[in-house]
Amino acid sequence: SWHGYCLQPLMAKILVIEDHPELRELFAEVLMNAGHDVITASDGSIGLELYELYHPALVITDLEMPGLPGLAVVERLSLEPGLKIIAISGSGLDNLERARQLGAAVTLQKPFRLTQLLAAVRQLVGEQPPLVNPNATLPIHADRHVADEPLAG
Repeated sequence: SWHGYCLQPLMAKILVIEDHPELRELFAEVLMNAGHDVITASDGSIGLELYELYHPALVITDLEMPGLPGLAVVERLSLEPGLKIIAISGSGLDNLERARQLGAAVTLQKPFRLTQLLAAVRQLVGEQPPLVNPNATLPIHADRHVADEPLAG
C-alpha cells in the first residue's frame, strides 16, 4: 500500500562519531540540512552508547579518536544487521582498508568534499529524490558554498 511517501524526501537517523568539535558540527549541520535526523558523539564509547539508545540506520565514524579506537567501533557495529557504516580517516589508507575489511560500507580519506559525504549517505540510506514535492524548500544554507570547499583534515 502506498501512503504518498514520494511526497516526502526520505530521512535517515544518522550517528556521527567525531572527536573534533568543528568537524562534528559541520557534518551534523550538512546532514540536517539534507533532511536527516542527526545524533553526535565526541568519542567511540559515547558513540556505542548512543547507538544502543537510538539504533540509527547509518553511523559515520572517524578512525582516529582518543579512547576507544575507531576501528574497534567499526568492528563492534559491524555485528548489527542492516547497519551501514562510513569510516573517515586522515591518517592514511591502511586504516581505511582495515575498516573496509571490518565492515565499513564506505571509507573517506580526509580531506574530502562535503558533496562526497552526502553522496555516500544517499547511496547507503537509499534516499531517492522525491517524485513530486509541491512543498519543496531549499536547505537553510543553500547560499553557502560549503559543499565546494575541501574539508580541513
